[in-house]
Amino acid sequence: MVIRKWSTEEDFEESLSLTCESTIILALHNENELHEYSPDGKLIRKICLPAEICNPMHALKLINDDIIVSHGSRRRGQHRVCIVDSNKKLLKSFGSESMKNINLLDCPSHLAVDRNGFVMIADQRHSRVLLLNSDLVFQKVMLS
Repeated sequence: MVIRKWSTEEDFEESLSLTCESTIILALHNENELHEYSPDGKLIRKICLPAEICNPMHALKLINDDIIVSHGSRRRGQHRVCIVDSNKKLLKSFGSESMKNINLLDCPSHLAVDRNGFVMIADQRHSRVLLLNSDLVFQKVMLS
């Protein structure tokens, strides 16, 4: 058994997910980065996120090694789900980018992706689950 303190004095872990390779992706809320750990708790790599992403809440590694991240900040008026490639380039996004669109997505907390690439988002403050296609285009409200 490995016991490890994953967070730092200045930050806290928001969520974790398991990859196909059985590594662990940990979202660090304040540092705007993800950490990938081996199953025995060794740090494999730190993934610095693009500046457009703030306060990651949850992240999943996709089959093609892109990463999908839910993030948000009330101060910056930004609540989105984004896909980032291995070069840390923002590829696609869904959600609000300004206070004008704050009702579109508010605190996207958790993600799930099915085998067909459809994305489910837990929109925490609206108490609902949204379904997006693999291009992050809204399909429907699944639960409300």
